[in-house]
Amino acid sequence: MTVRPKSVWPVLLAVPFLLCMTPQEGSGRAAFGDLLGKIINFLILFGGLFFLLRRPLSEYLSRRSGEIRTSLDEARASRDEAERKLLEMQARLAALKDETAKIAAEARAESEKARERIRALADKETGRIREFTRQEIDLQLKAGVRELSEYTVDLAAGLAETRLKAGLADDAQSKIIDRSIEQLAEIHAEPRPH
Repeated sequence: MTVRPKSVWPVLLAVPFLLCMTPQEGSGRAAFGDLLGKIINFLILFGGLFFLLRRPLSEYLSRRSGEIRTSLDEARASRDEAERKLLEMQARLAALKDETAKIAAEARAESEKARERIRALADKETGRIREFTRQEIDLQLKAGVRELSEYTVDLAAGLAETRLKAGLADDAQSKIIDRSIEQLAEIHAEPRPH
């Protein structure tokens, strides 16, 4: 059975009036009535306060409870979001470490390839320089041999001329000249094949 506040008020107001009508002389009954009056006054005061403050207090407590619940939900959501972001960052960090290791391995492989290309180019260039040097030495050798041959021919011709001049008398020179002229005449007199 639910008591409605409107039906309680007349009863609460009547109780102090009834207490005032009881005799308050020094009897035990009076002391009891005095105690009972205080209890009833206490009940009326706090009962009235309860009825007056019940709705605002329950609304305040309900609102405050909702705010606390909302704050807790927001805090829980924030914590979940932070944990999600932490896991995401850890995953990204692990991916970055893997990516860094992959890039380092690729860089090492590329540097090794570049080193091999440079070594191959250096070997090729060395071979080309060696071939060029060998050709240059051959040309220098041939030029030296040609110069030596020309010098030798010039020296031999000079020596021969000197010997001929020293060893030939005027008669011998005229005989050699006559014979050379005859040989030239024979060469010019013979018909040449076409």
